Amino acid sequence: GYALLTLANRIFDQGGPSAAMNGRIIVAAVEALCWTIITPILFALVGRVDLENSRSQRDRWIRVLIIVLVTIASAILLGLIGRELRETFTPFPGRGGRGGRGGPPDAVRLWFGFFNSLVLALGVVAVGVARAYSLRLRSRREQAIQLTNQLNEARLDALRRQLDPHFLFNTLN
Repeated sequence: GYALLTLANRIFDQGGPSAAMNGRIIVAAVEALCWTIITPILFALVGRVDLENSRSQRDRWIRVLIIVLVTIASAILLGLIGRELRETFTPFPGRGGRGGRGGPPDAVRLWFGFFNSLVLALGVVAVGVARAYSLRLRSRREQAIQLTNQLNEARLDALRRQLDPHFLFNTLN
């Protein structure tokens, strides 16, 4: 879905470079593949970090810092990959620049790719946090239901044990 949305955005974007459609398809597909690889890693990282059960404030900050660093590293990596893909498959024709490809300077392309990837990575991390909290909430609810059932069974068993001596006494009488 992400690849199709990105491809549609690039096809209908009038301000972008006029590159061959195949180049745009390749860039969108490879970027989507990269996100397909990075997303489970970010989800696993965020799912393993439980900020509610941290022993100290220092542990919480260390865990948040780890998430932030991995998110920024992912954005840098995907920004670099995206820039290289665009330079290879969708060059700017007719303008001077790196390798005669033209277009915006390399620094602008790198920063744009980084910030675009950072926004997407932050979105993935936010969804991962929401998913992790949802799974923890569901687990706690199921545990609460099990404890309630065990409590009800214990109460019923206690009532049965109270009634048994009365039946025995009445039978003997």
